[in-house]
Amino acid sequence: MPTTRALDSDLSDRIRAATLALVAERGYRDLRLDDVAARVGTSKQALYRRFPSKPELIADAVRSLAATAHANPPRTGSLRNDLIAVLGGAMRGLERTALGPVLRALVAEERDRVLAAVLAEIDGARRRVLRTVLEAARERREIAADRDLDLDIDLLLGAAYVRTLVRRVGFERSLAERVVDTWLTGATAKR
Repeated sequence: MPTTRALDSDLSDRIRAATLALVAERGYRDLRLDDVAARVGTSKQALYRRFPSKPELIADAVRSLAATAHANPPRTGSLRNDLIAVLGGAMRGLERTALGPVLRALVAEERDRVLAAVLAEIDGARRRVLRTVLEAARERREIAADRDLDLDIDLLLGAAYVRTLVRRVGFERSLAERVVDTWLTGATAKR
């Protein structure tokens, strides 16, 4: 028989999943904790025992989802292949999971400090992976030592973020490759 601790962990996971689904369906403002509790089959008090507020609940749910989306940097030995793996993974995560719709809903709520912090964490995690890839490429002399890596990361992530947050369109399979190849054309050009 499962322990109380295991049941609590399972309930917390179900609460997170329901929260993500409801934010993706309705947006942040229309999410009601009563609806989360009803979807999970628990009480609103059970939510508050785990999460002190609606923003804290959503932030925790987003963190749990993002933790699976921000994998370790690939180490193929090829800048192109590493970047395609990272961007392709980011694009798939934004398109095939609740992460894309949830981020769209939360960007509008940036004034809430808890939600702004979780958005910054998600962006920071993806940026750290890309920075690691670019620094390894710099060490292999695939890109110049004086490259502005923050700008490079902005350029690489730009297509994914604009398509998800602004245009709300999907990603065709070749997009990661095309973004990387376009960036590489400029990044590896002789000055």
